Amino acid sequence: MTPVLANSATPNFTTGPAAGTAFPLLQTTVVLDPASIAPDAAVNTVGGTVTAREGALTLSIDGHDVDLALQALDWTLAGPWSTDIPEGPWDYGGNLSKRGAFVAGYETPASDMPTTGSATYAGFADGRMYVPLSFTDALPCKCQEVPVQGDALLTANFGARTVTGELTNMVRVWWDESAWNHVTFTSTIAGNAFSGTTRVTAGAELGMGANATGTIDGKFFGPAAQETGAVWTLFDGTNTAIGTLTGKRP
Repeated sequence: MTPVLANSATPNFTTGPAAGTAFPLLQTTVVLDPASIAPDAAVNTVGGTVTAREGALTLSIDGHDVDLALQALDWTLAGPWSTDIPEGPWDYGGNLSKRGAFVAGYETPASDMPTTGSATYAGFADGRMYVPLSFTDALPCKCQEVPVQGDALLTANFGARTVTGELTNMVRVWWDESAWNHVTFTSTIAGNAFSGTTRVTAGAELGMGANATGTIDGKFFGPAAQETGAVWTLFDGTNTAIGTLTGKRP
């Protein structure tokens, strides 16, 4: 889809998008089936949209409306989504569940991206870790979903065309909010987007393994790159984590 570009005259998520405005998603998706946790290449390719309708935002993924929770800045939306697909020939013999994390919004026009200097973006990180279970009860998926959240800090060097950052103070959103992993990332800017790799730099007793690595893909939002948002992944050979981050510069 054609992105929705920001300019000083457009509305934003504070003033309210015009009805019918459809924002294409930047997202990462996994399939939870009875045997495995795996990336959903089909949904990631087809994508999805957030559309403004009658004062609300509706998320459509893979032909299905899905449960939606949002973190909204002025120009940026981010959040997790989930859907359970009815049984059928595509479901590997059981209920097929999909989980995703997305970013969307009023994108900075590539021609308005800064080309010199740097900026720091501070904000929020949110994610879900999926841990395979060892028992064989009749569950839709043999895994445990563990919410995690913390702080995000990004530095964009517009002259060098790089974005570096970290996820800090990450905790499992569980009974005791035990500490989760510290994560760093490096990426390269192209146009109004950036992509790169993630890695765990501090372990956690109930977190990802110390060898966990993954990806990050993000964009800049607002007329002059005032905000940023990204989706990230981690995988350690057993556990999988996906999530979002959003940040705003002073």
